[in-house]
Amino acid sequence: MVSSRCAALPLDLDWRWVRVAKAHGTRFCVNPDAHAVEEFENVNFGVNVAQKAGLSKGDVLNTRSLMALKSFLRQTHMQS
Repeated sequence: MVSSRCAALPLDLDWRWVRVAKAHGTRFCVNPDAHAVEEFENVNFGVNVAQKAGLSKGDVLNTRSLMALKSFLRQTHMQS
């Protein structure tokens, strides 16, 4: 799992590397890295990277319901 920090500058994850990681089965979280309420809008930078890289809703863990996320984490924990 990769968490993409979505501050305006610098973006920490280039969309081309996101595409490569997706091809290897990596899952992602889009994180606005907000330290103030107005910085929550930074999530748009991460969403743009995800879209440009061709990620689907299923590739981004924090688009899932709490129950689905817990299930994913349990399955992942059991495999390791």
